[in-house]
Amino acid sequence: MKAYINYPQPHITIHRSADCAEFQKQHKSNQRFLVVNASNIKQVLMDFANDKYRFGPSQKYNDLWLDISLETPNHEEGFVYVIHSIVSVRYTRFQNAPFNYHC
Repeated sequence: MKAYINYPQPHITIHRSADCAEFQKQHKSNQRFLVVNASNIKQVLMDFANDKYRFGPSQKYNDLWLDISLETPNHEEGFVYVIHSIVSVRYTRFQNAPFNYHC
C-alpha cells in the first residue's frame, strides 16, 4: 500500500495497489518517500512523534509518500490513520484533512 500525504492542500490519498493509475499520476521525482515495514515501524512512529518528518509550504516539505508493507491491508491502512493522528497534533491543517482511496 502507498499513501500520499499532502500539506499545502491537506489531504491523504491511499493507493491499495502500486499499479493504480492515480499513484502513477501523483508520484513525481524528488519527493520524499518513506518505506515502512515490520522491522522499522516502531522507529518510524517515534520519528513522526519527534517531528522528524516535517511539513510546510516549501517544495522540500509539502508532501510525503509512505510505502507500507505490513502483515495485512488493515494494518497498513490503520498505520496511515495513526500517522494522521500524530501529524494532526502539530499541524492543525491536517485535523480535517480528507482521505481519498484509489485502487
